[in-house]
Amino acid sequence: MPSALTYSAVTRQSDTALGPWLDRWYFVAMTLVMIVVAVAGFALGLLFALPAQEFTDKDFDAEQVFGPAIARFQERLADCRTFEERISVANQFLLRRALTVPPRDGIAAAATDIIRRAGGARIPAMAGRVGLGVRQFERRFVQQVGVSPKLLARIARFEAALDRMARSPQGSWTEVAHRFGYYDQMHMVHDFSRFTGETPTRTLQHFETAFERQMTAIRSGHAPPSEGERWVL
Repeated sequence: MPSALTYSAVTRQSDTALGPWLDRWYFVAMTLVMIVVAVAGFALGLLFALPAQEFTDKDFDAEQVFGPAIARFQERLADCRTFEERISVANQFLLRRALTVPPRDGIAAAATDIIRRAGGARIPAMAGRVGLGVRQFERRFVQQVGVSPKLLARIARFEAALDRMARSPQGSWTEVAHRFGYYDQMHMVHDFSRFTGETPTRTLQHFETAFERQMTAIRSGHAPPSEGERWVL
């Protein structure tokens, strides 16, 4: 489940560039007049040579940030007749940018590892793998990802806990808290309040309301809808 917390985006409807949004977790609804191009938080800096930390909790006019390339991209999107065509145009745009990106120092791989491990990766071990001291690793991480590795780990764990309950409603929040390494259930409740302003149960209810069709399909054992229709947090 991509998230507004760990992902940055360029939206077509408002021509806006968004960084990782920490003030309040929110849903991004896809409509016929909007396409949200979501990339991992660190990818914004990699693809466009921008310091990711300057985008955290902020939004900017996309053309002012990215220049005429974004305007041409938006024109191509406007010419598309189907959502599938828009996905193809977006993929082509990002692929061309990715091919120009020089090799980096391993921070992006470390951020990906944190997300894949649901926040369980150890910071000293990651710093050692990229050949940096812990403090230097943390400084570069904030520059490239926009948040500290510790905060990204909290976010990744929060998202994994929510994803678990979304897919397995017969489970309990106590079990989820234990599974994802929270000290206790109140520790998990605190993180949910930090990122959503709601309790875990209330957050899940919002999620179920916004994505009722997708949730029903997943819980009944059917494959999720097409890639373009997957939910975005």
